[in-house]
This record gives sequence, C-alpha cells and structure tokens, in this order.
Amino acid sequence: MNKKIFLLFLGITVALTAAVGQPVHWTSGDLSVTIDKYGYYGSLKVCGQELLQSKELYPVVSAFDYQVRTPQSVRQQHDTLFCLMDDDQEIQLRIAQLPQCLTLEVIACPAQYNSLTFGPVALTIDEVVGELVGVAQEGAVAFGMQALNVKTTGGIPQEAANAYSEKFYYQGHFVDGRPGYSLAATRIEGGTVFQLSGRNRGLRRGQMEVRHVGSCHASIATPVQGEEGLIVGTRVALFGCPRGKALEHIGQMEKALGLPHPTRADGTWVKAAPAKSPQGKAAKQKRAQYTVESVVEWDSPLTTTNLASHFQKQLMFQLQDNLGPTDSTIHLLTGAYNCFPVATEGYQVVRIDEELIRFRSAEDNDGHVTLSGCRRGAFGTVATAHNKFTTGCRLWTVKEGFVPDLQLLDTLADRAVERLSLSSVRTIPQEINYQHLDYCLLTGQDEYAVARFVSRSAEQWTGPVVCRADYLTNYTWHYLAGVTLHGHNALPDMTDTTWNFLTEVPVHDHTHDHAHTEADAHGHHHEEHHQVQEQPEAKTQPRVVKEKSTMENFLKRNLLR
Repeated sequence: MNKKIFLLFLGITVALTAAVGQPVHWTSGDLSVTIDKYGYYGSLKVCGQELLQSKELYPVVSAFDYQVRTPQSVRQQHDTLFCLMDDDQEIQLRIAQLPQCLTLEVIACPAQYNSLTFGPVALTIDEVVGELVGVAQEGAVAFGMQALNVKTTGGIPQEAANAYSEKFYYQGHFVDGRPGYSLAATRIEGGTVFQLSGRNRGLRRGQMEVRHVGSCHASIATPVQGEEGLIVGTRVALFGCPRGKALEHIGQMEKALGLPHPTRADGTWVKAAPAKSPQGKAAKQKRAQYTVESVVEWDSPLTTTNLASHFQKQLMFQLQDNLGPTDSTIHLLTGAYNCFPVATEGYQVVRIDEELIRFRSAEDNDGHVTLSGCRRGAFGTVATAHNKFTTGCRLWTVKEGFVPDLQLLDTLADRAVERLSLSSVRTIPQEINYQHLDYCLLTGQDEYAVARFVSRSAEQWTGPVVCRADYLTNYTWHYLAGVTLHGHNALPDMTDTTWNFLTEVPVHDHTHDHAHTEADAHGHHHEEHHQVQEQPEAKTQPRVVKEKSTMENFLKRNLLR
C-alpha cells in the first residue's frame, strides 16, 4: 500500500515538474546557451563570455496572431523542445547541437499564428554589426544567427513590427534604407538584437491575404502553396566563435548543413580570398556575364500569353457599368480597399478578363473610381466588351515593366537557366547578375520571394558560376560572391541608386575610427569613400556612416576583422 502511494506521489511530482518546465542547456563549439524553465534566455556565452543583455526578458521563440505570444514554460524531451505559449498553444522545436552551430527547427506550430520569430534576443556586442548577414562582433568574440532555408527570413514581418517594438522595448536602426524590424541583426542601445522569422504564407481562412506592400497600404499577397507556405520547417542556426574566425566558421557551417557554398573554378570559396598567381597577384579569369531579371518588360511576348494572367495584382475591383470595346473612360467600384490613389512606376495598367488597359488618371469618390484616358487593348491584347460587375484588377508595375507573381517568378528563373544552358560560351566561367530583386517584394511575400527566385535558379547552374545581386537577404547572401553597384530599389523607403551600406553608430561609440586602425593593422585597405552626416542635436542623435562598398569590403568590415 505504501509502495502504491509512493508511486502515485512520484507520478504527480513528475507531472507537476513537466507542467512548469525545466531549464535546458545547449552547447555548440564555443557557444553555450541556457533557456530557463519559462522559455526565456537565461544565458548566452561565447568563448566563456556572457553576451546576454539583462535589461529585458527575451524568449527562445515567440509568435504573432495580432498580438505577440511568448512562452510560459518549456520542457525538453530527447531532441524536441516543447514550448507552452501564453495562450496555452504549443510550439515544438527540434534541437540539434552540432560542432559548428546550434540549430532550431519548427516541427509543430498552431495554425492560427500569422508568424513565428526566433527570439528576439538582445546581446551586448555591437562594435561591428552585419545587419543583413546576421552577425555581431566585439572584442574577441563573434555571434551569429543564420536562416537555413528559403522560408526563413531575416527580421520580423511588417504587420507584427509595432507589437514587437512595444513588447520588447526596441526598434533598431535603418540600414541601407531598410527598417530595423526587417533586419536579421539590428543595432539597439548598448547592443544588438537578433530576430529571424517564418510566416504563414498560404491562404488564410480560404482567402488571399491583403498586406501593406511598398507604397500601397493594402495589396494582395500571392499565396504560397503546400508546405512551403507553412511556418513548420522554419529553421535557424546559432553560432559563436572567436572574432577573427567568423567568416571561416560560416563557411564550415555551410558545408556541414548543406547550405549554398559556391566555389570558383579553382575550387576556392567565393567569399574567401582568391587564389594568387605565382607573381603574387590574384588570378583573374575572363567571364561570360549574364543578367537575370525578376521583371517582365513592356514589350515581352509574355504580355500576350496566358502567363500574363500571372502579373502581380494590387487589388481587385468590379465594373460599375457595361464597358464597350472603344470606351476610354471606366467607372468601377473598389470596395473596402482602394489602391488607385497610389501611383506606380511606369505605365498605369488594369486587367479585365484577358484585356490589358492603360489609363492616364484615376479619380476616387469614396470607392467609386473613374479611370480616364484609357488606352484599350494595350500591350498587344484585344479590346473587348465587358459586362457590368465583371471583376478586374490593378496590376503592379515598375519603370521597366510588369511585376510577376510567384508562379511567374518560378517560370522566369527556369527560363533564365534554360537560356544560359544553350549559350555557345561553355568554356568560360559564367557570372550571373541578378537585377531588380527588390521587385520580388511586391508579391507581398517579403524576402521569401527574393530567396525563392534566387535559389530556384542558382541551384540549377552547372559549372563555375559566380553570382552577384542588387539586393541582399540573410539567406541569399550564401549564394552571392558580391553585389552589383547599380541596383534600383522599388520601394519608397529604399532610395539609394547605388548599393550603399548604412550603419547608424551611437555618438558615444568611437569604434568607427578604431575599426579603421584595426583593419589597417591586418592589411585590409578600404577603398571606399566615407561620408559622415551629422544629425541635428548631435549629442543625442546617432551619426550615419554611409559607405559605397563592394561585397568584398562589406565582408571585410562585417566579418573579417
């Protein structure tokens, strides 16, 4: 009898212990992480040095369903971490402690969550911050957080940004025209916040999602089909190492995890120093250069094919009256969302059935919109009659042409590979330049769309290929050997016409000059010109250091010191 009571008491004790959670501890090389029983970081050490900021509590994982959800307890069973959230829903993470890094992968997530974020977690290091690469360094140590697949993106989704800022009391700085919430690593007062996310990208409750996209406050987000559109599968790597080993460590991590690890014709990694000739100079090879664009030009044959139905839509509307084939004025109803007051670059275009129509101006009267100066049957389509209440859509356009949706982006990537594979220049190493990648953002699927386009094509290249791009993300930088210096940005808050890396440095931080001294001591010569713009009230405002830079210099500044 006493034995039964003892076993019953033991079972109740175990159950209660599991309910409130237990601290967990993970290690990977020089990285040591402790998560307390409530699901928050208790310690994060690199080379024995504590880096965790103690001002706020930072969760191992958080979620967003129109409010921020954080853990109330965690427990680990074998390689799975069970996170009970404050709404009594459960997220499950698969944990892998590898020599190169610690990986966290979402294997179960409630369907009602719009997005999931690893962290955010704030560290005390901010001497050198690679905001897009997701690395921070200070003193003798470096720490990084990396996206391990296409569906994992740097930063926090735009619709969740304000809620996270209020919850965790940080905002971050703009870098290269990008707000702090969109960066994998963002500088804050006294340190750096790391934040990577996955989001539910499929149809929500059977309907397309409308999001703030570019200059349009309500635009259709192309839904992502299948597992690719789920939060499950989102995966990140955390690593720590001595400061001078950061770039080398990332290369080792890429090979260990099967990440993109492009090499030159001589077999060396494209981000490492190129092999030198016997004369001591880096070997140079003639390259066949090709451009891959994520935009359909105005005169493209695609405008008159069924693929034109895959030009990205802004919003839908209904015709208010019957429309004849020669009518040059169109009356329509927009409903709850109205995108016509927002001008797009290039031509202004709507699509009704199979007809593309250019218009000169739009006059809005409380959702009743009149399009004037309409050019019917534009871009080689046929002007036809359309009945009252027929549904149409306004198309996303840019200066160069039409913005494709995700399906058409896949087609463009495949056609680029096919075209290049037929090239007669087969013996010369190829250089691929991705242009206008920021147009992919207009699909409403943020940097996932960029990563999807680049990875789909880059994975098909054969032979020695060097890739460059005019837009960088936390995941796609693994594919790239550099950036093109004449990138065009589609979004209004991205105004640089050349690739400029912006870093906001707190006024009390004198590491900018120190960084130059250290770089020179290691033989790293900076060729770019620096312009320092002092903000008003310099005593309280950060200074903005603007650098026109190549990827090589960017990596030197962020990883090689």
